[in-house]
Amino acid sequence: TPRKIMPDTTNQLKGLVISEPWISYILTGEKTWEMRSKVTSYRGPLAIIRKGTGAVVGMVDLVDCIPGQHEAEYGASEALHCIPMAQHKDCAARWPVAWVFANARSLSEPVPYKHKNGAQSRVVLSAEESLAVINHDPAAFDTASTAKSASPVSVSVPS
Repeated sequence: TPRKIMPDTTNQLKGLVISEPWISYILTGEKTWEMRSKVTSYRGPLAIIRKGTGAVVGMVDLVDCIPGQHEAEYGASEALHCIPMAQHKDCAARWPVAWVFANARSLSEPVPYKHKNGAQSRVVLSAEESLAVINHDPAAFDTASTAKSASPVSVSVPS
C-alpha cells in the first residue's frame, strides 16, 4: 500500500537548480561532488532541478560538505566533480565548497516546478511539488534510510 504523505511545511523538499552538463553527470553517478560557493549545514534529500526547464528530474542525498577546495584540491578531486583542469583555477576561486552527494537517482518522469522570480539556485519546493516528487521517489522522505546515509559512523570506545 503506498504511504500517504500529507502536504505541509514539514514535508517540503529542498531543491537545487543545476545546469547541463553537470546535472546529467550527477544523475548518472559520474559526479558526486557539486561545487558551490557556500557551506550548508543541511543533510538529507535534495530535489535536482534541470536549469531552464521548470522540472525536477532527480533526487540525491546531500551527505557532506567539504570547504577549502583550492586549485590543488580541484586537481586531486577532478574525478569527483568532473570539472576540466583548464577551469580549476577559476572554479576554485568561485566555488571552493564541495557538496557531497550520494544515492543519485532520476525520477520516473520529470515533475513540474514553478521557479520564483529572480536568480536562485537553492530553493524550497511547495508542499504540492514535494508531494509529486515523493510519489516518484518514495525514498525521499524515508527518514530511516536518509538518516543512515547522512549520518557519520560513530564508534564507542570503552574507558
